[in-house]
Amino acid sequence: MWSKIPGIGKTIAIFIVFVLNFHFGIGQNYLNKVLRISDNTETAISSLPIANNSYISLVIDADLDIPVVCKFDANGDTLFTQYLFTYGKFYAALINGLVRKSDNVYYAAGKLFDSNYVHSVYLLSFDTLGNVLSLDTFQYELGLNCNNFTFCSDGGFAFTGYAQVQPNNDFQLFVLKIDSLRKKQWLRFYGGSPEEFGFTIEQFYDGGFIIGGGREFSMNQSNHWVIRTDSIGTVIWSKNFGTGLDIGGCLAKIASDSNIFLFGAMEFGNTKAEEAYICKISYLNADTIWENSISYAGDQAFSIGLIELSDKTIIAAGNNYYDEAVILAKFTANGKKIWLRQLKSPVMNLSHGYGISSTPDKGFIISGTEYGSDGSQDIWLLKLDSIGCPYPNCGPVVSLDDLQGGTLLLYPNPGRDEISVIGSNETGRVLTLTDAGGRRVWQGGMDDYGYFRPAGVAPGIYIWELYDCEAGVIKGSSLARGKWLKVE
Repeated sequence: MWSKIPGIGKTIAIFIVFVLNFHFGIGQNYLNKVLRISDNTETAISSLPIANNSYISLVIDADLDIPVVCKFDANGDTLFTQYLFTYGKFYAALINGLVRKSDNVYYAAGKLFDSNYVHSVYLLSFDTLGNVLSLDTFQYELGLNCNNFTFCSDGGFAFTGYAQVQPNNDFQLFVLKIDSLRKKQWLRFYGGSPEEFGFTIEQFYDGGFIIGGGREFSMNQSNHWVIRTDSIGTVIWSKNFGTGLDIGGCLAKIASDSNIFLFGAMEFGNTKAEEAYICKISYLNADTIWENSISYAGDQAFSIGLIELSDKTIIAAGNNYYDEAVILAKFTANGKKIWLRQLKSPVMNLSHGYGISSTPDKGFIISGTEYGSDGSQDIWLLKLDSIGCPYPNCGPVVSLDDLQGGTLLLYPNPGRDEISVIGSNETGRVLTLTDAGGRRVWQGGMDDYGYFRPAGVAPGIYIWELYDCEAGVIKGSSLARGKWLKVE
């Protein structure tokens, strides 16, 4: 199955409730933790904050294919773990997999395989104790694969994904609408040539829907596809976005001014790699208002989520598939980049993010998974403050030189004894580390593998600076600087 959106077409573990287990700084909580609730492969889909700084999360036990409700307190301790069923082949929607209807009622959706491996859409409700309140399934001939769902203004729900449609059994994007009694109102298919997939759905202010997805033309050619419909699924407009290369598809989110954000990846041909891409289009005709992309080593995509803040600035989260890390960027209301961060789990193994939510302290919680070197797959919780810092006052990375058209990033941050500067592959450069007292504690060059290795530096927060160097002597002012957290 094709997709640049992580997890689509794969059975992988997702994410779990994020809980804040240490408090550092006034009014801010921080957490960067790998944890597990069993010896199985665990996938947390979505997490939502509830009372007393605790969180409730829908988790899929990927070994048993059973949904689990977990609740964690503010210290990251498990308050309860409740398996919702003792059977099944449940796969949760990979994007926005959990919706809160009230303080005590939550809905989850996805695809459910029956004994004949025909998949249907399921809608599950449960309370904060993990008690199942309802389970409904919706079927269609060859099956429906649900990727996303949304709560509607009439009390019902809408779902999107893809289905094989006769007579050619090709994949088409579908939208399924049900009413407040969980009865099917209508099911529509879109596309048919080439293959189409739906990744996100939101209800528009007029009762219609905005669907973000993708169209696959061939094995190595795919575009973003966005559709606006009326309240009964009739297309008002649809539009392709892309370069004709392999970009996989997009997610869509309605902006506060009723225009539409699209985000995902874009391949421009000159780099032969996917850049993390974001744009804003008009709700009237899908014309582009602005666009931006972020590129450094390897493939990356804004594949996790997007949050528009009250001041109209934008937080976009995604994955760097080359470095196996999360990327987080902030943009102005006009699409100009303010800052960019790259983040990993504390054990520095392969890390993937799958969800992002706002927190009451105006920070963000990213949920994901961490792949261990022993083949394990565990929950990764990352709590950041309002400027995307994983620790107090990390500050935005300051770039004093526009190398390769991008901002220089020290990575990983936090890190240990092996770090690199993303966006600078030049040899003959020197990295320095200065402590809070202004004392330079380390200076060194890049090794043959492209890393700086500050062995012997004690854990703590340091100012890093990158310089050109000639014959062992630093030349000129620093090319870039920022803060770096050295961990045990």
